[in-house]
Amino acid sequence: MPIRSIVSKKFFIISVSIIALAGIGTSGYLYYQYQTVMNNPSVSAQTEASDLIKKVSKLMLLPRDESPTIATVSDSTKLRSQPFFKSAKNGDKVLIYAKAKMATLYDPTANIIVAVAPLNVDVSANTSTQATAATDTKK
Repeated sequence: MPIRSIVSKKFFIISVSIIALAGIGTSGYLYYQYQTVMNNPSVSAQTEASDLIKKVSKLMLLPRDESPTIATVSDSTKLRSQPFFKSAKNGDKVLIYAKAKMATLYDPTANIIVAVAPLNVDVSANTSTQATAATDTKK
């Protein structure tokens, strides 16, 4: 056998081995990440909330002394009767700051603040809390 074919076979075997090991390593890492998220979904939710707050804080000043309650608009047609949600779309995020009494509607697709409103929190005698975004009805 010529030396050239022996060298090319060794090069081919080494190349395939390196590619296979890289593939196995990548698969192991991705499996580990998947298991981490599946075993502790709150970490994923906290990361998503933190990222959302960072994006919105670049567009407006947010209260620093509290963490917001975050909701996602899932059916904007049901919310259209409320003035705060008249421009809402499915997938928009609502950041509710109870202490600051402020609600913010954010569109993550367009990266814009859609609406901001003061928050009226009514606490009834049966300890249930109902929050609504106050709107100006003057014409």
